[in-house]
Amino acid sequence: LSPYVATPPAQIPGTLYSANLVAQSGALSSGVGSATLRLSADGTQAILRYSYSGLSAPVTARHIHADTYLGKNSQGQIIFDIDTATPELDGSYVWTITPSGLLTAADIVEIIKEGKSYLNVHSVNYPNGEINGHFSAAAGAATFNPPPPPPKWLDDHANSDAAARFLQQASFGPSRSEVASVKTLGYDGWINQQIARPISSHLSTVFAVAGTNANSYYPGTLTFNTWWQHSVTAPDQLRQRVAFALSQILVVSEHGPLADNGRALSAYYDTLLQHSFGNFRELLEAVTLSPGMGIYLDMRRNDKGNLILGTHPNENYAREILQLFSVGLNRMWPDGTLVLNSKGDLVPTYDQDVILGFSKVFTGWNYYQTNQANKRLPINWNPNADYIRPMVLVPSHHELDTKRLLDNVVLPAAYGAQANSASNSFDLYSSQDLELALDSVFYNDNVGPFICRQLIQRLVTSHPSRDYLYRVVQKFNNNGLGVRGDMKAVIKAILLDYESRSPAMQTSPTFGKLREPLLRATSIARALQAPVSLAGTYSQNGSQIVTVTTPTPHRLSSSDDVVLNFAGNAAPNSQVYYNVAVTGPRTFTVNAQGVAMGTYSQTGTTITVTNSSHGLNAGQQIFLNFTSGTAPDGVFTVATVVSSSVFTVTTGVGASLSGTCLFAKWTGGDYSQLGTNITFNTVAAHGLIAGNKVYVVFPSSNPSTNGVYRVTKITSPKQFIVVSSVSATNSNSNPIILPLVTAPTTRQGAVTIKYSSWGMNYTDSGSSSSLSQTPINAPTVFNYFFPDYKYQGILAAAGLTTPEFQLTSDTSIVLQMNFISSSIFNNGSNTNGLSSFSGGNGSIALDLGPWMTRTLTADAGIPALVDSLASVLCAGQLSDSAKSIIVSYVANPRFPYGTPAPSFTQMRDRVRAAAHLIVASPEFAIQR
Repeated sequence: LSPYVATPPAQIPGTLYSANLVAQSGALSSGVGSATLRLSADGTQAILRYSYSGLSAPVTARHIHADTYLGKNSQGQIIFDIDTATPELDGSYVWTITPSGLLTAADIVEIIKEGKSYLNVHSVNYPNGEINGHFSAAAGAATFNPPPPPPKWLDDHANSDAAARFLQQASFGPSRSEVASVKTLGYDGWINQQIARPISSHLSTVFAVAGTNANSYYPGTLTFNTWWQHSVTAPDQLRQRVAFALSQILVVSEHGPLADNGRALSAYYDTLLQHSFGNFRELLEAVTLSPGMGIYLDMRRNDKGNLILGTHPNENYAREILQLFSVGLNRMWPDGTLVLNSKGDLVPTYDQDVILGFSKVFTGWNYYQTNQANKRLPINWNPNADYIRPMVLVPSHHELDTKRLLDNVVLPAAYGAQANSASNSFDLYSSQDLELALDSVFYNDNVGPFICRQLIQRLVTSHPSRDYLYRVVQKFNNNGLGVRGDMKAVIKAILLDYESRSPAMQTSPTFGKLREPLLRATSIARALQAPVSLAGTYSQNGSQIVTVTTPTPHRLSSSDDVVLNFAGNAAPNSQVYYNVAVTGPRTFTVNAQGVAMGTYSQTGTTITVTNSSHGLNAGQQIFLNFTSGTAPDGVFTVATVVSSSVFTVTTGVGASLSGTCLFAKWTGGDYSQLGTNITFNTVAAHGLIAGNKVYVVFPSSNPSTNGVYRVTKITSPKQFIVVSSVSATNSNSNPIILPLVTAPTTRQGAVTIKYSSWGMNYTDSGSSSSLSQTPINAPTVFNYFFPDYKYQGILAAAGLTTPEFQLTSDTSIVLQMNFISSSIFNNGSNTNGLSSFSGGNGSIALDLGPWMTRTLTADAGIPALVDSLASVLCAGQLSDSAKSIIVSYVANPRFPYGTPAPSFTQMRDRVRAAAHLIVASPEFAIQR
């Protein structure tokens, strides 16, 4: 208990390197640890200290390894064998740096500096290593001195480039309309307006577009596609961008137990949206009780320990809420500098006993259910799944033992009435545990620097200065009105700080961030935003063809894909229509679903029908409509199947006829059977009424047989019920439904034309032009990249933190550039400036049309064209040399240009060449 006396810096010589030890690739371990190296100034020795806990099995070996360096060594070569070294009295190790294999001592020093050395702890379960961590330069101090106030910055919001730079940080990318809004409102005014905007809910959109497949109503891709739609188009851009930042700190992922659970994922994302401008304490509790988080990190149904059975509470959420969601592994000063003790070691924020304490707190929570009739908390430990509402406590499964929390705070064990399950005090004790534990987290000094640093990284710069972080942390600790954790104050402090707003920072080599792949794509989509939706009319006159008419030019070309939303219950299906046929500037056609078109010829009593991929078999029944010729309509039985595109039927009246025909046919839906009732879901309005008959072809292994069924009830325009002679409980997808009535081919009404389908799905793999990243689908709870990651080599040697570079490799760069170029250049037939992510299938439409003017695309106008595009794409930060290269490339005979009347193709080609070269530039890749 003697007074603490800081060790003079002269007695702690050398450069500090630290490593956070976590489960290495392939190891399923909850083990964690930390290590430090003090490299002497002359590079002859280093002092190693380390600690770890939570390993799955006894330790078998400990080494410091080296990554491959200049081809001199194989990956993972041991450069210091800890097991053969003798520890000092204080537990540290003195590593005298000597050559190892082909590596010289100087090589090993450089390996340490470039972040290419790592400590690996091996165990019985993982002989190749259970936990490891690379050493990187660290800033640490035994004492703290607050930094000075920053210089004043000049408010430059009226400048378009400055407004665009602000929007790079505060939104998913500048758009021309949002730049105008910032110029009008100013930075603070724009933030205030954004905070006041209503939330654009992701879950509401997921519900609106949910599928009809009973086996997968809410696939994970609905969450991904909704994320793209809201990130590109939602008016509450700041909230959406902050929620995305939070989703990379408080991580859940579709990768794992939430696979294909779009409801839980989007409900969780809505939780982040709802609390983006609230208080961090409330956010922490909402995240803790989210069913998505409960499933992902095992807090749901986490039961109290049982001495007889030898079970104990699950530690997963307890570990991650501390390590990743709030305080981190090591204590920090308010500017993010690591706290060092008198030996120069890192000071852990918590230990295994604290994890055990929190794991006990997080017991007894399960899916939402109402309280008992006597207003006591619920008792059902096996409630129905509820992926949307917060989890509730079932107190009989809550741990009643003592619980050690942060900073040696201990929650006492239940006693007296608190331990009596028949008492209200029992419920109160169990409920208060969570509140007190989260308070313990929230009021810890580490929360401010740990969370604020990551928010700055996600929004503004990967390597924030200690001064910048300190100023933001002060707002987290006190918003000016005595409130701690006010997210509105924190976000304003981040976006309105000298370092985020001063143009002088654009030339600082340590300022800025590599745009992660998703943000590169959203920036392009917002800068080149698709045309607004068009309202039109449609008509279908006795055939499969639906003609759409628009009041203004639709700007589509044949083979384009478009989203059509038809009005009316009996209308064609609202969906993406592929390969439209353009018949005029204001008209195009698509083919309606549920109608199979063909031609026929009759010889005698045999009618031969040609229909590509009819999918029919002999004995099945269809209703044939003969749309030309004089053959009578009616129900026919397939007599023979000549080929996959030809079948025959017979009729009672001989003739020699030919013409066109069609029949109703539904595929792609699903059904469920309960008892004798079978409910069918079609992908579009089926047009049936009660009493109609349908011929049904079930998938294999179905208890009900193929045949004719009578429709007994219409439950919706896309759902109907029939009665089977067989009672069963069953469901499946893709039955073939052949209505024995006239196909729905005569209708008209209103239609809305949308240019983006948002069908991006997975964008992190499986394609020659992927983004190496899918939103809300990180491979682990550590996100796609670590907040402390330093790219090995010159960046790590300079001590720069560069998280997004963890996604960067030769391969990923090529794939991302392929993704971008294929999106800009994919639509060669459209001369109106329209193209799209991903690869031209209409997922997210891009529009170069606003720049396709004679003024901008003529040789003399190319500099202005480049300036205009560069302003919205990279905040006008394109270097003079890059601009000169682009101008010379575009204003060139390689792009023929007719004067005085260039073609649309010529104007388009020049604009997209300029846009492509800008988004391929370093100035676009790096956000400053």
